[in-house]
Amino acid sequence: MFSINGKDPPAAYLRSVVPWMLQSPTYPSIALLMSSASQSIIFGGGIGLTQETAVLQSRVFWLINKYIEESTGKQWAEELMGCTINLVAFEASLVA
Repeated sequence: MFSINGKDPPAAYLRSVVPWMLQSPTYPSIALLMSSASQSIIFGGGIGLTQETAVLQSRVFWLINKYIEESTGKQWAEELMGCTINLVAFEASLVA
């Protein structure tokens, strides 16, 4: 993440995104999922879902479901939105 001036991250990003991103149980798995898919496209030559990517994708969905079931407050909505946006971007990159 960068700011318009290219030096400091935006204050809103530091205040609202970084805390839940660093403490999220799902974001590391989403990053691995995206990396796995990118690697399979680059080195495998195809867009198809590899076994490794499919396993990581099922883990991400399992973690999201577990997090929703265990969360009782409104905090999960912000994290869920971030996860969903990343997953939509991931799926769109596979199709494009």
